[in-house]
Amino acid sequence: MKKITLSTACLAIAFATSASAQTQVIFWGGDGVVTGNANLANPASFSPNEIISPSSNYTAPAFSGGFFHSGTGGGANTWQILANQALGGASNKDWIHLSYATNTTSTNVHQALIFFSQDVFADGLNTGLIGLNSTTSLSFVARRTGGLTAETQFRFVVQIGSSYYITNAFGTAAPNGGSNGGDTISLANPTTATWFNFTPETSVASSSIGSQANIVSDGFISGVTGIGLWFNNSRGTTSGTLNMNITDITFNAVVIPEPSAFAALLGLGALGCAATRRRRRS
Repeated sequence: MKKITLSTACLAIAFATSASAQTQVIFWGGDGVVTGNANLANPASFSPNEIISPSSNYTAPAFSGGFFHSGTGGGANTWQILANQALGGASNKDWIHLSYATNTTSTNVHQALIFFSQDVFADGLNTGLIGLNSTTSLSFVARRTGGLTAETQFRFVVQIGSSYYITNAFGTAAPNGGSNGGDTISLANPTTATWFNFTPETSVASSSIGSQANIVSDGFISGVTGIGLWFNNSRGTTSGTLNMNITDITFNAVVIPEPSAFAALLGLGALGCAATRRRRRS
């Protein structure tokens, strides 16, 4: 059996401590986010600095967002927070509710982005170098209503610096609500997803999804400054309403030490190994 040298073991220990265990950076859901139903700002375009969540009587992380819809003759897009609702028989929760009145003259498509910037991440994680790796996960619960027959597609979005990236479409919500109050949409290991360039500040439509991007390096997606979710809701030429309800948004990430901190860890590991060698010789 090949022996592992003491120096190799020390370097492995130092490397293993270079990233912390996963930590919850965003949770949006439960009951008590708002004291009553709340209408939200209704921006057609997206800006991470334009907060659409309530400025008062609100206890959850602030979020921004944007929407796109196609189809002529449809009604207005509506953003709300529904308070203390038992949708689909689930226990009472608060929901981010988005709806769009459809029409009979053309195919109706409704696409939207809900986005949380790093400055609203949990205390201690709202600054510094944050990343995603094999231990992290992104998830939420989605419930559709409105007599829909097609499934909704979901994607996750990350911001790194001033650039945005979006995953392949991987999650779906069943028509007309699903079961048990909604469907859990989750991505257990974001580094295994296929990521694409995305320009939501131009438009949150799927037309803003560009070429494939390689944002994973050494098992990490590093420098994350925001995380969001995106969905595509579609309906044929049928009059009615496209409804989407989102709750229990849970984003986990890891803290990645700055290069200087990592160098210090290696230095401490080397000192510890040197001390161990001295003890073994004596």
